[in-house]
Amino acid sequence: MKKLLFSLLFIFSSLSAQVQWFEYDKALQIAKDENKILMVMLGRDSCSVCKYMKTVVFHDKNVIKKLEAGFIAVYLELDFDDIPQDLTYIGTPTFHFLDKNENAVYRFDGGKTVPSFLKALDEVN
Repeated sequence: MKKLLFSLLFIFSSLSAQVQWFEYDKALQIAKDENKILMVMLGRDSCSVCKYMKTVVFHDKNVIKKLEAGFIAVYLELDFDDIPQDLTYIGTPTFHFLDKNENAVYRFDGGKTVPSFLKALDEVN
């Protein structure tokens, strides 16, 4: 019985895995402490592509693994959050990648499929 319960819990936790999001200031501190790149997604709750990224791409186990290995993720809602001045956008979503000193490393606009998002992450590192 214990083995069955453990197996079910493991399967459930695997299905609900997703990217861990941090507030900007906390994420910046973690990026400095762990020497990781800050990935900032600028989006809107009303953006259908943003929803796709959050519900499909950021639930993919390979994306989660790659982000956990080298990135700290931040989501900023354009309609509610304070956006740092250097983080510009044309539309949503917009992704900014910053080093631990907040210097721009890479940027792309728009959503991506899982394979193209993984490829973009490879280009950042």
